Amino acid sequence: AQRRLERLLYLFLFFDVALSQSPTINYLHQQILSSQIQQDEPYSWLHWEKKAGLWPSEVRMNFFGKPEMRLLRDEFSIFDDNMFISGWISQILLECTELGTIPANDDVLFAALQTIQRFKDQNQINFETSPSFVFWEQKNHDGAFVATPTNLNHVISDEEAGVTYIQWLLNEIGLSWLWKDIATQVQEMMNMAASFHIPGDIDDSSCMLGFRSLLTSQKDAFPKSYKMMASMTSNMSQLASEMVTYAYRPFSNDVSQNTIDPRSYYFLHPFIQQRASQPNPSLILFPTWLMDLDINRKLFEKGVAMPFNINNIDASVNANAIYGITMSLVQSETDPDWFTGDFQQGYLDGISMIVWSIESKRILERPDLALLYYPPLFDFFWFTARTVHKLNSEISPKFQVEILNRVKNDLTRVMRDFATDQILNFAKTDPNSGFVFWDDFLGEADLTFFGNPDPHYDDRVFTTAVALNALYDTWTIRSGGSLVLVPETPALVASTLQSGVAYLNWAISTSEARLYNTRQEMDIQRRVSCWKAHATSLLQVHLGSHLPNFQRLYAR
Repeated sequence: AQRRLERLLYLFLFFDVALSQSPTINYLHQQILSSQIQQDEPYSWLHWEKKAGLWPSEVRMNFFGKPEMRLLRDEFSIFDDNMFISGWISQILLECTELGTIPANDDVLFAALQTIQRFKDQNQINFETSPSFVFWEQKNHDGAFVATPTNLNHVISDEEAGVTYIQWLLNEIGLSWLWKDIATQVQEMMNMAASFHIPGDIDDSSCMLGFRSLLTSQKDAFPKSYKMMASMTSNMSQLASEMVTYAYRPFSNDVSQNTIDPRSYYFLHPFIQQRASQPNPSLILFPTWLMDLDINRKLFEKGVAMPFNINNIDASVNANAIYGITMSLVQSETDPDWFTGDFQQGYLDGISMIVWSIESKRILERPDLALLYYPPLFDFFWFTARTVHKLNSEISPKFQVEILNRVKNDLTRVMRDFATDQILNFAKTDPNSGFVFWDDFLGEADLTFFGNPDPHYDDRVFTTAVALNALYDTWTIRSGGSLVLVPETPALVASTLQSGVAYLNWAISTSEARLYNTRQEMDIQRRVSCWKAHATSLLQVHLGSHLPNFQRLYAR
């Protein structure tokens, strides 16, 4: 999973508009600015490869159980150079600036874009100007361009050496006996990583559409970044054509179009059956990968393939795509020629699928099948709410007005009448402080040394920030440069927002709360002291270069 404090902080920055000049916001803003990578760093022993302009991101394994497993979850990580995290942070920077929370910097965004442009999907035609992107940077291999995780490849390129390194590390910190408990998970990770030779995808591409829309609306304030973005994403027709070509069409006779991951089919089966009951049924859904079975067969031998060699439908990916497409429509100065009949149907069918998922509570029943790449349910709600917020705010589209009004009405209704209650039902209230917060899965299954339940709720702060974003975007509009709750906002929603923000302010300022995967000094010292006395110095030497927060701690 991608687990970084930076993503949490910008989620927090976005909705905490009321505290835009507070020390907390200023502190978080500086943390983000200082964490952007300033220069390329090559891979070497115990030091990860990094790309200038990007923000840090890490891959971790969700070890859980007794305290030693939690230590592994916290301290074992692999730095991951992907464009997605930096694309998101750039978006949130621009949203903060739009709302007057913090001032984004043109040079900071430009530095990110200079590196992100290296993540174009070079397996597609006209890739130089198409907003088609891939999660990892591609390298030419036998005439095809292969995207793989650079640092993870270093670990698994010699599987025996990678396993030996992990065993050695466990031995050095006095946990050699743990190998028998984690050997299977480590081997599964290496097997899975070996298959990461992925094609371009709709999620990363949609992320860049959102980034582009926010730059376009503020192009006078960020001229250098806007000019670069415009030059590298001008050909929307190319991306739209790819999305239609590789779309899932369950009623088609073409095997490449009607075949989908069994997990997605099982989740969507009731929705497909509803459509099947109509005369001449037709359904177009945008998948995750910009590839179909035919292309997968052709490029497989060259090293490019979808995971499991089959496409899938992810509800959160569709929600991101809907946001990116909606903003592209809203900002269009001419009637967009890329908004063809099939593309329009895919856009509206995706919205219908999201509405059905929420209304039927199917998304609550099987999030494991619906959210293959975004396990947290609240991400899905927030991604959907972003479109609701934009369409209900100060936006006056020039074209496709009827369709955009339909989208606004459908998504606003389902988010306010159904999703809001679903989000609130997961909320928890501390009886002493009155704080409201949300929990997800990270640390929920932890145990004591004696095997008793000892949940740590390590993702409480992040989950709370996302849930509050979903509520804010559902129930606020932008008016005069500020966020304003709509008059019909329920009192429970308003009070929950207030108590949730209070919790986040407390969490940011206290050493008792874990800010996702960051380390508070007292917390590290307490946990590390459980192990052999020499473990602290070894963690410094062997993990410090991977964990910037450790470096700052030991510098003290």
